[in-house]
Amino acid sequence: AAGASVARDGTDGGEQDNNATLNNYVLSEDPTTALVIFPVEFLSFTGAWDKGKEKDAVLEWSTAAELNNDYFIVERSYDLNQWTDVAKVNGAGTSQGTRYYTTKDQNAAALPFDEYIYYRLRQVDFDGAYSFSDVIQLNRLNLQYNVKVGPNPFRSQLGISSSRNQKIVELQLFDVRGSKVAIPLQSHLNEEEIEIKGLDKLAEGYYYLEVTFEGGYKQSFKLLREN
Repeated sequence: AAGASVARDGTDGGEQDNNATLNNYVLSEDPTTALVIFPVEFLSFTGAWDKGKEKDAVLEWSTAAELNNDYFIVERSYDLNQWTDVAKVNGAGTSQGTRYYTTKDQNAAALPFDEYIYYRLRQVDFDGAYSFSDVIQLNRLNLQYNVKVGPNPFRSQLGISSSRNQKIVELQLFDVRGSKVAIPLQSHLNEEEIEIKGLDKLAEGYYYLEVTFEGGYKQSFKLLREN
């Protein structure tokens, strides 16, 4: 069963995690094939266990632009072969600017899966055509760490936290070419919460933030820097 679903535009602000993306332009390797334009440009698609009700999976995603987008279907799988519809969330039709969406898969942690549970988005146009996002996964280990990074997109600062009292021991930032980027300033609010400031000097574009916890567990997030 799915919980309440919410869509809101970028003017409302809000913090979003990021660990999946789908570009809206794909060039075919066949030079005789025309440019394919997807109706939605995804900025992020993430999943985390609910801080208040830990058996619920919270699914969040954001888009930079939408074209004739009717709705999204959140799908769940245990084996990447069989998929089940979890929730339906209305799209924005045609829009420019960042929009945020969220819904829940209630009691997902109590379902009979061994280690991983997978989610993807099926985006459906008004004419019935559809496309898929990348696949994200949650596992039992995620219940221990439940990392949050935001806002995304970001401008001058980022916040990183874990709701499970797990100590963050290292942060690394990389550009899209895989080159390490110096992190200008970190403020340790406590061992589980960190702020990164001074990011307004970074060039616009995508970056990857790798968070390492005590014990060696790592999680990466794809982030967008914009002015």
